[in-house]
Amino acid sequence: MKAFDAPSVFLQTPDDWSDASTYILAAPKVMGFTPTVIVTIMRQVIVRELQIHIDQQVYEMQKLSGFRLLQREPVRATKRGQTGSVSFSHDNNGRGPEVYQKQVYYMVGSLIDTSHDHAGT
Repeated sequence: MKAFDAPSVFLQTPDDWSDASTYILAAPKVMGFTPTVIVTIMRQVIVRELQIHIDQQVYEMQKLSGFRLLQREPVRATKRGQTGSVSFSHDNNGRGPEVYQKQVYYMVGSLIDTSHDHAGT
């Protein structure tokens, strides 16, 4: 396992994981909340089926110490593509507050977009 240590998070990740550069853009606060857009650049070829993509995400996250899957909604068709979601918690390896996150996946054509909603305890 190799260590990933950033100012606010520490994770032990499997050796075959790679860095996915991420950019976070934050808008001014609206009613006490800060809207953000998170873009992750991953060079690997992704799968063509949303269900397989979500299965892979959950499989990899389950390798993390402190990960707990809370809910998983099945992939369903929409007018323009497919959507599905997972909810989970992570205890930051006992170093900080437990974080609850819901990831909603949208697939239109070959593009997969993931939206996150999270809160700490």
